[in-house]
Formats: sequence, structure tokens, C-alpha cells
Amino acid sequence: MNMTLTLTLTLPLVIGDCGRQSPQLLICILQTESTSKRTLLRTPASFTVMNEPSEGLYSEGARNFLLWNVPAQGCSLALLQRFTSGGPQDDQDQADLDDLGCLKVFNEVSALHGSQLQTMVDTFFYQRQGNMSISIADYYTINYDVLKNPSKYGFWNTMQSCCGAGPSRYNYNPGAICAGAPQWDRGQVIASSTCDSPSGYVNWDGIHFTEAMNHVVARASLSGQYLHHPTDQSSVLKRCNFILG
Repeated sequence: MNMTLTLTLTLPLVIGDCGRQSPQLLICILQTESTSKRTLLRTPASFTVMNEPSEGLYSEGARNFLLWNVPAQGCSLALLQRFTSGGPQDDQDQADLDDLGCLKVFNEVSALHGSQLQTMVDTFFYQRQGNMSISIADYYTINYDVLKNPSKYGFWNTMQSCCGAGPSRYNYNPGAICAGAPQWDRGQVIASSTCDSPSGYVNWDGIHFTEAMNHVVARASLSGQYLHHPTDQSSVLKRCNFILG
């Protein structure tokens, strides 16, 4: 998939990624020892700190903000490998997974992050009596729609990494990460390899998306379809000239 993006700013625009791979959410989840809802929903995530960068930028004169929430972390191959058997699905896996094969509880955390971010944005906006423009691109919904309808976006593999190693069904092995040095495991050498057609994969290495998936996210976000705003969802786009081809 090819995409040409031309961006012309008529007013300063601040673009930020609120927590996708920051220590406040993904790493915190990776350090969790169980999929207990009680444990996860008590995770501090980035709720208490994600307001600070916006406050600082606003004090420096920024008035136009475009933020992203987090994608569906329960569909992260790294998390799936850690919290499922990694082999053929068993009864316990089925209980923890949704219809797309993603971890239910972790996606609840992602949804909670999005809700908290929306609350922060609403408060941030109204405290300043609308003297600014701030929008959220709904990364979570875009991610989930791609997984539900992969062919619509040109993908044919949604639950394996393009660059990784077995024996996991997700082609993700934390002991043999993408482009990492080969590792010995039970007398065998395990090394990562790369798929022939990355453009058909959603996941690059089990943690990061492929370039093709990032193109989809950018296109969907900047089209305005997945933007949320306290008032007019197109307010940020009115300050920019986007040409997506």
C-alpha cells in the first residue's frame, strides 16, 4: 500500500502519542504476573501523568493538539505470547480471549485508558474556555477495525509477527527477538526471520506494527473519521491541509 502525505500547517500543531509503548502502560502490563482484572485495573498506567506534557506545551504557546489513545493492547503478540499457552488454543486460552483472539482484560485496560484520556481532554479544553483546539485520534477503534476486517485494508495476517521466531503460534519469541542474535534453547539454535511480504502483516515484530499498518492508522486518523473533540471534531483539520493519496 502506497500513501503520500502532504501536510501544510497554517497554525502550530502539536501531535502526540499518549502511551502506546510508553513505560506507563505497555511495560507496566508486561510486568504484571497475571491477567486478573482486579490487578490490571489498579495499574496506574499513564492516567496521572499524561496531562503534564499538554500543560507544559500550552504554557509555551501551543494551541492546537492532536493526540492518539492506545491501540488494543490485548491484541499485542508479546502479551498474547506471555499470557497464553502460545501453542494450540486450550480451554483456558479460550476463556481469556475474545472472538478475535485478543486478551479481554488487557483490552479493558486499553479502553479505560481511552476513557481517561477523553476525560482529561474535555477538562483541559473547558478549563481554558475553548481557547484552543484539541482532538483525539481513536487508535483503539482503528486497530480493532483492522483486526475485524483485515482484507478491507489489504492485510491477510493479523496474529503473527512478520519478523520473529517460533515455536509460538504468534511467531514471537522473547528469547529470539527480531534482528537479535541467535539464541540456544535446549540444544537448538533459535533465530528470527523475516516474512516475504510485510505489507500483508499487521504486526512487525510482536510489539510494533508494520509500516503498512502505520499507514492505515495515519490515513484513518487524518481523514477525520476517527477524531474525537470536545466540540467540532474537524477543528484540527481545518487548520491543516491534508492530501492523502
